Amino acid sequence: MSTEVQYGVLPPVPQQQRRFSWLTFAVGTIFGAVLLGGTWGLVAIASSTVKPDSFSLRGSMTLYDTKSAVNGCLGSGGYSDIHTGASVTVYGASGSVVGNGHLGPGKSATSGSCAYSLLVENVPEGEKFYQVEVSHRGKITVTAENAKAGLVALSLGD
Repeated sequence: MSTEVQYGVLPPVPQQQRRFSWLTFAVGTIFGAVLLGGTWGLVAIASSTVKPDSFSLRGSMTLYDTKSAVNGCLGSGGYSDIHTGASVTVYGASGSVVGNGHLGPGKSATSGSCAYSLLVENVPEGEKFYQVEVSHRGKITVTAENAKAGLVALSLGD
């Protein structure tokens, strides 16, 4: 048997087979999860900023039995919870809260009374009626038309 060796010529190199790597799988899975999570997060943010049609519920509250204060007036006695900044809660027809706001500054009106403005922004449209509650004083029902038109007029006291 004769063996001939050629100098300067290399034998062919066998091609390496591509093997599936767990590292490749892990990196691909993580990349896919991050991409899917990021997309889901962007969709959630975009959908949360889209608000249905809404309006600002405006009106007034007159409180009888008040005392004068340096900047306006304050509820006295059992009405001390009625003041500038007191909470105003709006409920929909189903009884669920649909908006929160506050009383504006009180201005002395007729003797012993004080008029406050009230404002609740971003109240969703579409309810048949709304209920408005100042502080913890109970809900007063107003029509949707009056609520949208700023014709909410509440009173408390004598």
